[in-house]
Amino acid sequence: MVPLFDSYLVVDWSASSVPKVGRDSIWTALWRRGSGLELRNHPTRRDVETWLRDTVTRSGRLLAGFDFSFGYPAGLASRLEPADHEEGRPSPWEVVWATLAGSVVEGPKNANNRFEVAARLNARCGEGTGPFWGCPPARATPDLSTRKVPGFPHDGLEEFRVAERVVRSGGRWISSSWQLLGAGSVGSQMLVGIPVLERLRRDPPGGVRVDVWPFTTGLSAPRIDEGRTHVVLAEVWPSMVRPDPDRHPVKDAQQVIALCEHLAAIDDEGSLAACFDPVVPPEAQAEIVTDEGWILGVTS
Repeated sequence: MVPLFDSYLVVDWSASSVPKVGRDSIWTALWRRGSGLELRNHPTRRDVETWLRDTVTRSGRLLAGFDFSFGYPAGLASRLEPADHEEGRPSPWEVVWATLAGSVVEGPKNANNRFEVAARLNARCGEGTGPFWGCPPARATPDLSTRKVPGFPHDGLEEFRVAERVVRSGGRWISSSWQLLGAGSVGSQMLVGIPVLERLRRDPPGGVRVDVWPFTTGLSAPRIDEGRTHVVLAEVWPSMVRPDPDRHPVKDAQQVIALCEHLAAIDDEGSLAACFDPVVPPEAQAEIVTDEGWILGVTS
């Protein structure tokens, strides 16, 4: 059986506001057929974005997994852009990605305005300090609180996506996309990570084809032409695979190594394709594909 991909990349993201290496920084694990594993620790998001754009041009058919959510609970896009169902209008996820790419400003050493962006988005989502929450006290405003108040649903927006509710129903803990600060939070990583992927998607280097699963592919394995340079971006959750502490002293590095090698192994055995076609609640399938996204490997 011919594997879907030639290369596999897993990225552990960080929202640090200063250059950082080691624990809680950006780690990448890249596995290529014929080359083996390459582990890197990137001090800044500018550094990893430059590296990523170079990497996708020389990795053939590449599956690139990022450990932050690709979407929010359904409904955010309608607060950002008036509903319009004319043919050719952007999908909800495209509205959100374009909004973040046009709003988040980063310096070369990781300084960014993510909390100010979250406050502005909150102001567009109705009254009260939500749905985004969690920030240092000095960055709190009338539109952004350090705590989750007043709670959810907030102006019709749920706290968790369907994928997160599925994970939590199985007894696993996973945080909400709205939470920006605190142990296990992913919201800040989304605010500074999605713009990087949007720039790659909108302006791919060297004519590389870029797909975003499941938004541009549907809930199915992407169609990839053998011999063509093609990257498929997917949301991953490294905690799904048990890491080997003997591989590296830093847990973040252990996790990207474990998941990267796992993806390569299941592709070789022919079972990776099924991960792109998960069982999802039928009534939520449309919003998963157009709005919320899904976590590769999670099934209900």
